Amino acid sequence: MEEFKNKQIEATKNLVDKGVTSTKGLVDKGVTSTKGFVGRKVNEAMNFIQQLALVTLGVLLIFGLFKYFVFSGKVEPISPFRNIEIEADAIALKISRGDKFHLDIERDKDDNILSYEVLDDTLYIDHEVASKKFFSWFGSDAETYVYNIEIFIPEETDLGDINIIARNVATIEIDDVLTNQLNITTHIGAIEFKGEVISDTNITTNIGAVVIEGTLNGTTNIDTEMATIEITGEVNGETTLNSNKGTILINGSIDGQTDINNILGAVEITGKLSGDMNINTEFGAILIDTPQNRYDLDYHLSSLIPAIYLNETSVGTSYNTFDAEAIATLNINVEKGSIEISTK
Repeated sequence: MEEFKNKQIEATKNLVDKGVTSTKGLVDKGVTSTKGFVGRKVNEAMNFIQQLALVTLGVLLIFGLFKYFVFSGKVEPISPFRNIEIEADAIALKISRGDKFHLDIERDKDDNILSYEVLDDTLYIDHEVASKKFFSWFGSDAETYVYNIEIFIPEETDLGDINIIARNVATIEIDDVLTNQLNITTHIGAIEFKGEVISDTNITTNIGAVVIEGTLNGTTNIDTEMATIEITGEVNGETTLNSNKGTILINGSIDGQTDINNILGAVEITGKLSGDMNINTEFGAILIDTPQNRYDLDYHLSSLIPAIYLNETSVGTSYNTFDAEAIATLNINVEKGSIEISTK
C-alpha cells in the first residue's frame, strides 16, 4: 500500500500540474490573438483556472493522498462475487488482481462503523463515521475518518457491475479490471481506472481528478465541477464529458457521438476521430491534433475571438465546411478563447 500511496500523490500532482500548464499554454494562444476587453477576460479566466487547480491539489493532498495508508495486515477471505456495491463516508479504496478473493482491511477505528458481506454474487461494503466532524477532515485528525480497503479478485474473474458512492471524500484506484458497468460518485477525491468497461460508465465528482486508461464502450458520462479529466485509450459509443472548471485531456481514439462541455478551462485531444464531436466552452481553448488527413474532417468552428487556427493558419472567427463523406464532424464553439486543429 505504501507504493500505492506514493504513486497516487505523484500522479495527482502531475495531473494538476499538467492541467495548469496545458491550460495556460492553450489559452495564451487565444490571448495573444486578442486585444482589449476580451483579452483581459481570457486572462482573468486563466488566472482563475490556475487558482482552482492549486486548490484542487491542496484538497487532494490534505484528504489523504495519502499519508493515511497504515494497514494492520488484516486479511479477510471472502466468498466469490461478480458485483461490487460500496457506500462510504470517507474511503481510500483499491481494487486489484490477486490469487483469490479477499480483502485487506485497515485496523478498526474508533467512531467508525464498517460492515461487509457477499450476498447473491455481490460484495457489499458500508462505511459510516458515527459523528461526522466534517471540518476536522481538513486537519491532522483526518486519519480518524478515512478508511483504507483493498479488494483482491482472481486473474480469471471479470466483474459485472461496480457501484461506488463516497458521500464525502474518496481515493479510488481500480487496476486491470474488465467490468460491465462502472458507476462512481464522490464529493472530493481522485479516481483512477485501468481496464475496460463493456457497457456503461458514470462518474461524478465535485473536486478532484479522474484518470482512465483503457477502453470505454457503450455510454460514458463523466461530470465534474472542478477537476482534471484524463483519458488514455479508446472511447467508443455515446460520450459526455462535463468539467465546469478544469482541463479535459484525451489521448487515443474517439468513435461515436461525443459531447464535451467546459465553462473555464482547456480541452486537448490527440488521436484518431470518427463520428460527431460537439465541444463547447465559454473561457478557454481547444487543441486537437490528429494523424488524419485534413479532408477526413468536417468543420463547424466558431469563436468571438479571431483565434481559430487550422494547421497553424488563422481562419478568423469562424470556419465551416459541408462534407457529407467526412469521417468525423467537429462542431466547436468557444465564446472567448482559441481553437487550434492540426491534421496530417
